Amino acid sequence: VQIMRVAPDSPALKADLKENDRIVVVNDEAVKDYEQLRTIVSNRKPGEEINLKIIRDGQEQTLKLKLEEAPAVPKGQAIPLD
Repeated sequence: VQIMRVAPDSPALKADLKENDRIVVVNDEAVKDYEQLRTIVSNRKPGEEINLKIIRDGQEQTLKLKLEEAPAVPKGQAIPLD
């Protein structure tokens, strides 16, 4: 899963994820697509740490990311994707 954007003050930014990084493994589970990544993360609780294996500039790296509560989205509003 390629990172297209890292939101300010997000767990991704705190874990040092960068645009164009590719997440390939989460906690020893290979990640094939965004839906699988979302499922893996949603089965965890805020405060838990996960290990991410990423590819950055052709090099494999491992990062730790501490999960946080997802922000609430008011009913009827879309989540911005850009």
